[in-house]
Amino acid sequence: MKKIAFAGALLLCALLWSCESEDNSAASLYDVKVSSVNPMLGREGTVVTITGENFGTDKTKIAVVFGNASSGAVIDAITPTQITARVPVNTAEGNIKISVMKGFKTADVPFRAFNAIVSSWASEGQLQVAPGLWDSLKVRRVLANFTPEGAYTMQSTDSAGTTTQYAGTYKKTGPNSSRIFGDTLFQTAPSAVTYRGIYRVVNDTLSLEVIQTAPPVTGWTAALPDSGFGSTKRNNVRQGTRWVQKFIRQQ
Repeated sequence: MKKIAFAGALLLCALLWSCESEDNSAASLYDVKVSSVNPMLGREGTVVTITGENFGTDKTKIAVVFGNASSGAVIDAITPTQITARVPVNTAEGNIKISVMKGFKTADVPFRAFNAIVSSWASEGQLQVAPGLWDSLKVRRVLANFTPEGAYTMQSTDSAGTTTQYAGTYKKTGPNSSRIFGDTLFQTAPSAVTYRGIYRVVNDTLSLEVIQTAPPVTGWTAALPDSGFGSTKRNNVRQGTRWVQKFIRQQ
């Protein structure tokens, strides 16, 4: 009788183990999986397509998190194998991961996030070119490009159609609570000049306010993030919008 009971217990254990294995195997078939993301790098607002498996079609049952963000990104579209989402504002810069979460399951994919200033920009006409440049240097158009590696180029065109090329590197600090960054441009061509000031990107508009600080220009002080736009000073007098340049993103 004891042998029969022991054999029955073994059979029950085997059945339970078999059922549990089948349940785990079945559950694993529906685990969220990520195989790729395109593009693999971008700035805030960049649309990324995440490809994988078992995403479902209900946006409310899945989350896409960039880096260590406390909340998920906005999902534009979802199918069982693809998610389209946008890189959120305030995403940490550098090599991060995108996490796709569904229930208690998470799948990750590497991603490189960079600052919103990284792009090509154009400033043209009296409504965009800084009034100080428009009046004193007769600037009518400025094209600018900032790279993820910290390099920049600019091309300035004056009222006579003469163009001047500028190049160098840039360094940013911040941002503050108003999303304003401190900015330093280390120009190397056509001559060595340092410019300091501030910038902010809102959607596809870049506001940039910088002045020459080296070689120094007597009486001038650069704008500061916490002082806001228009805080460039000459002889301790704020210059208002005179040195604030507006750029529109080109790509």
